[in-house]
Amino acid sequence: MLKKNNKKILIVMLLLLTFFVTAAPCLAETTGPDIATGLNSVDAKALADKLLKIFIGLGALSGVIATAMLIILGFKLKTGKEETRAKTKEHIMYVFVGMGVVALSVTIVGFATFLIKG
Repeated sequence: MLKKNNKKILIVMLLLLTFFVTAAPCLAETTGPDIATGLNSVDAKALADKLLKIFIGLGALSGVIATAMLIILGFKLKTGKEETRAKTKEHIMYVFVGMGVVALSVTIVGFATFLIKG
């Protein structure tokens, strides 16, 4: 009896999946810029600003992830056994090294942006 229910659920899921996969091209936008023309020119200052914003955003995201990791590793350090404490301290060091690398990359991109803007 259970196998019949599984087959029915599988058939319904496949039908729903087929419906949504085939409906997606129908909803595609047909009007828009002609991508075959390309760009005439790219403003170096605007590109540098975009790259800087992207790297600052990635740096902020990695900072949030590193903070969450430090909180989790802090709990692990507080509640863990002696064997896990050594590994946890090593992982905490890796988090700080990783954040240093991210900060250095954002600084380098910021400096390159400064040089491009003039």
